[in-house]
Amino acid sequence: LERSPAGMCVENAIYGNLFLPDEQPGFKVTAEALVAGRYAVDWQVTDVRGKPCETAHDALDLKAGERRAFGRTFARGRPGWYGVTATLRDAKGAALVTHRASYVLLAPGERKAGWDSPWFVWTGLGMHSRNGQAFTNAMELCRRGGIRHGHMGVFGEKEGAPWGMTLS
Repeated sequence: LERSPAGMCVENAIYGNLFLPDEQPGFKVTAEALVAGRYAVDWQVTDVRGKPCETAHDALDLKAGERRAFGRTFARGRPGWYGVTATLRDAKGAALVTHRASYVLLAPGERKAGWDSPWFVWTGLGMHSRNGQAFTNAMELCRRGGIRHGHMGVFGEKEGAPWGMTLS
């Protein structure tokens, strides 16, 4: 094994990679060079059947030790699941790192039910968690999934109201 001259980290642009109709799908990327050079990140997006939908190319000239963060967005397609492959390449085109991910383009949210909702979720927040970020993440996933009724740990309906959540 030999050490790669560069590496990259691909992160979600939003928690859960579930994009609403008014949001642009994409990812956050950090590339870092151990060795100075020209690098590129090649992207391929495929639909649920593996059919290519979109490609993109991000060229990077990096100095040794340089770290660069950037974003990559993709066109909005039909609602559904999309696979993404990001490959960091050297100047000769050799693959150094490949990262596979996915995202979902959601249809417009039309669910308005609360107490009368047949959908319920156990958020996993537990009775003792007061972690505001964990609560926000859980509520955002519920909203994106059309879930409006659930267990919110130590948080109440007042805190869940911005996401349309009611207590179980």
